[in-house]
Amino acid sequence: KHCHGNLTLFPNKIVWIPLRESLEKHEITPVEMESSEWIFTTRGYCLRVFLKSTEKAKEYFGFDKAKFADVKKIFTESYNVKIDRLKPSVAGRNWGEIDIRPQSFNVLNSYEEMVTINMDRIMNAAINTKKTELSLKIHTKDMTDNAQLSEMIFYVPPNKESDDQRPSIEELKEEIIKHAAVRKVGDVIMEMKDLPMVLPRGKYNLVCYRNSLKLLGSKSYTLLYEHINTMYLLKNPDEFHMYFIIMLNRPIRSGSKMLGYLVFNVPLNAQVNEEEGVKLNLEEDDYETSEAKRNHIKPVMKGVVYEILGKVLRYLTQQKLIGASNDFVSSIGLHGISCQLNNNKGFLFCLKKSMIFMTKPAHHYLHEDILYIEVKYPNNYSLAMKNTKLKLTVHLRNSNTTYTYANIDTVEQSKLKEYFDSHNIRAEGFQSYTSRVQKLDLADDEDSEEDEDFSMTAAEIEEVEEEEDEDFQEFQEEIVDRKRSRSPEK
Repeated sequence: KHCHGNLTLFPNKIVWIPLRESLEKHEITPVEMESSEWIFTTRGYCLRVFLKSTEKAKEYFGFDKAKFADVKKIFTESYNVKIDRLKPSVAGRNWGEIDIRPQSFNVLNSYEEMVTINMDRIMNAAINTKKTELSLKIHTKDMTDNAQLSEMIFYVPPNKESDDQRPSIEELKEEIIKHAAVRKVGDVIMEMKDLPMVLPRGKYNLVCYRNSLKLLGSKSYTLLYEHINTMYLLKNPDEFHMYFIIMLNRPIRSGSKMLGYLVFNVPLNAQVNEEEGVKLNLEEDDYETSEAKRNHIKPVMKGVVYEILGKVLRYLTQQKLIGASNDFVSSIGLHGISCQLNNNKGFLFCLKKSMIFMTKPAHHYLHEDILYIEVKYPNNYSLAMKNTKLKLTVHLRNSNTTYTYANIDTVEQSKLKEYFDSHNIRAEGFQSYTSRVQKLDLADDEDSEEDEDFSMTAAEIEEVEEEEDEDFQEFQEEIVDRKRSRSPEK
């Protein structure tokens, strides 16, 4: 652990006293020392002391350059231990040789250190599908700096010659995992295979641990539960799949893009093997907790895949799992509307406290973040026109961000207006409600043919006429003028 403290070099020992009371001080005698190094780092000069009893070194940061002479004198004369003065690589080169030590991962160029990562910081090591890139995920949980290094990717050329003595990329990965914090992750709690995903795209195996999860597929991803904000379970509009959405408070990298969401697209009726089920590796006491009982956690989970996924992840992450509400139901019985964002077709879910667009580019915003919504209709649009589309432009507060959703069926306008009004969302541009009398009058074509599919009793017509307002009267006069203009001159 990185912490502040005081280091004192006595003639017969080294004494480290941490400022944090929860940590213990330690002493190192010359008999315990194997060797030592002195190198410049971003946190000042570093003194590394290698011990005979352990493979890992003790590292002390924050020395001034002028202290080297005093440190060297004590180590060579009092401790009889050699101290090597290493040079960092500052020439701007981006290639070198990988040097894996028990305490650190290093990249050297002409014996000068280019990169040094403490093994305790490495959370995972992964290889891409072409087996040419080695990716290191770096743990940032107890780092206090605003700018943090979370991942490094190294290109490792393949061994083309048979007599090439360089370790392969697989051997490098295994050596890193052997010494790094990856081995401290713990036992696997649950594993589900071949789960279809749309973000990132492909089929992935899900491996859940106590504090993190892994996605293993064409690429591998490691995610701490503390980086999960909220989860959503929403029915895909195709009515054959269920979206299981994980919203992240810290995006993960997928190639050149950053993903703020993980989206599973699980078949609606997909079930696990009835005989085997999904086995959970938990302690017996874990099943008796109130949280486990609330999520119906059992040693063997059986049933629909997306339900098991939701129950287990809600239990492990301790985060909310939100489903669709009845605050909005479209004309075809869905909890959202089909639309298009830029050139991407998708679905806008209208939930109780927020709105979500799936799937590309996936985004989410709360009702309280909406400044206002602007509704636009096609030019020369009439309320009686069929198969027409409208646009919704959402303007967000405290930013210049807007989202424009096109190709929304005008059949949904009354449902949308009711949804926005009920949640106190200001929506501008909605046209007034169309009565069935208006539809009847405007349905007449140039030949004045009647619509056989539309019928209305005299009592219904009379009831509607009693509720007419001034706008409707003006609208009727406009219809009469249109009919006169279409009639032939006598």
